[in-house]
Amino acid sequence: MRHMTHGGLSERHALRVIGMSASAYRYQPAPDRNHALRAQIVALAQRHRRYGSTRAYSRR
Repeated sequence: MRHMTHGGLSERHALRVIGMSASAYRYQPAPDRNHALRAQIVALAQRHRRYGSTRAYSRR
């Protein structure tokens, strides 16, 4: 994409040529808000390997 725009094509035209939407090209992923929760779940699962999801949920 960068090669095409430096070669004289507009960004819009280059995106049309490769069949990609502008929103997909400019997408910025959102930060992971559940990182701490995910770490706690993984730690609980490692401590209690035989727990199922229902029992792990009730252990909070």
